[in-house]
Amino acid sequence: PLETHERTMEAWRAMERQVELGFVTQLGISNLHDVRRFERIYQEAAVKPRVLQNRFSPQLGHDAEIRIFCQRHGIIYQPFWVLSANGQQLKSPAVTAAALAHHVDPEQVLFSYLRQQGAQPLSGTTSTVYMKDNLASSDFAPSRAEMRELDGIFLRPRGDYAAPRRRITTWRGPR
Repeated sequence: PLETHERTMEAWRAMERQVELGFVTQLGISNLHDVRRFERIYQEAAVKPRVLQNRFSPQLGHDAEIRIFCQRHGIIYQPFWVLSANGQQLKSPAVTAAALAHHVDPEQVLFSYLRQQGAQPLSGTTSTVYMKDNLASSDFAPSRAEMRELDGIFLRPRGDYAAPRRRITTWRGPR
């Protein structure tokens, strides 16, 4: 987003024109962690955002409110810095217990957890070994009980999003 809502919407309208002309098929936005600001953009947009890319970190509340908003509106949430920003969380009892139970690495637990919620976590690695490990996180899914434990770490919404209509962990992708 730009420094003001008006400037952001001016840029968004220019991109909507590219959709109308057939040059692009979908629009997305990144680095937007304020759910109220995202709601306003969504409400005013003629072409709704289909993707939101954000840094996934504890300092930003793991985007709990934004992820719920995305889930409710069929927007793909693509978190980045998933591993590098969550070193402490990867060492938590819930993550390590799930890793041991499934014979995988804690990093794979976090990637799988996010995928189970419909997110598409991005990996910035250039290592083919790590790329294969990240992809292997699709080979298993944490149990419902493990998902609830992981929610306690990575899904702590506040405000209007404190009680989602449905549990986000049951979501399987955009509508």
